Amino acid sequence: MYKNKLRHALGDYRYFNSKRGFIVNKISVIFTPRNQTLRKGRNTSWKVECTKEEVYQKLMNHIIIMKEKYPETDGYLCNYCKKPFTYKKNMGTRNSDQKKTRSKFDPTKAQNFSIDRWDPKITYTYNNIRFCCLTCNNRKGSSTPDDWNNFKEAQYEDR
Repeated sequence: MYKNKLRHALGDYRYFNSKRGFIVNKISVIFTPRNQTLRKGRNTSWKVECTKEEVYQKLMNHIIIMKEKYPETDGYLCNYCKKPFTYKKNMGTRNSDQKKTRSKFDPTKAQNFSIDRWDPKITYTYNNIRFCCLTCNNRKGSSTPDDWNNFKEAQYEDR
C-alpha cells in the first residue's frame, strides 16, 4: 500500500512540475466548488463566469501576443513584469488525514504561473482574467483600477 502511494505521489509531483501539468492545475483550481463558496474571513465568493475552454483560449491568445512582442521567448511571460513563468510545486502526499497549512512565501516560486483578476471587485470573466507571475499577483493584491488612477494623480500633487 505505501509503495503505491509513493509511486502516485512521485507521478503527481513530476506532472505538476511540468508546464502543462502546472497550468492545467491552476486553471482547474479556480473552477473547484470550494473556491466558489463563501469562506471564513471573506465577504464574497467568486463564481466563475466563463468556461475552462475560454480560459485556455485566453491563455493561448496571451501566448501569441507575448510571442509577437518578444519573439526571442516562447510567449509564456507575465502580463505585468514580462518575466518567464516557472512551474514549481512542492512534493505532496496522498494522505488526506493531514491538515493543509499555508506555507511561507518561497522565493524560488516567485515567478510561478498565476491567474489574476484584473479588477478584484469582479469575478473571473473572460475579459477580467490576466496571466501573471505569483509575485506580481501578490503585489497587485486587491488594488483596483480606480486605485491606480488615484496613485498616478497623487504622484504630481505635491510638486
